[in-house]
Amino acid sequence: MLCEQCHQREATNHICSFVDGVKHVRNICTECLESSGTPEAALAASMRGARCDFCGTPANMGGTDPLALCVGDHRLTHFCFSCSDEYNRFTESATERMPKGLSQQQQLDALRQLRQDTEKHMKDWLSRRSQ
Repeated sequence: MLCEQCHQREATNHICSFVDGVKHVRNICTECLESSGTPEAALAASMRGARCDFCGTPANMGGTDPLALCVGDHRLTHFCFSCSDEYNRFTESATERMPKGLSQQQQLDALRQLRQDTEKHMKDWLSRRSQ
């Protein structure tokens, strides 16, 4: 499939977004993506040679850290598949156990705590896994 922007190179980036509930897919080459100046371009640049933020192996995926974003910190997180699976399993389980009906400030405090707990859990999980 050719890049839908330059129509010259192979489209190797397939960017999916949802706007007002409608799915949009852009199929573009790396050169067009990198020159676009979009958040997707920043993510693609950060992935080049990236290592998993937790175990240090080559990263397979990355994106905005949703826990950080919830507390106002916009940062990218890079994962290998194993660490991504464990991170998502832990955070999903922890959010399901969070009390309902919290005030906005209590929610922020709980998310800050969850972020700290997740970082600690991942370190502990990695140390147990390497034994």
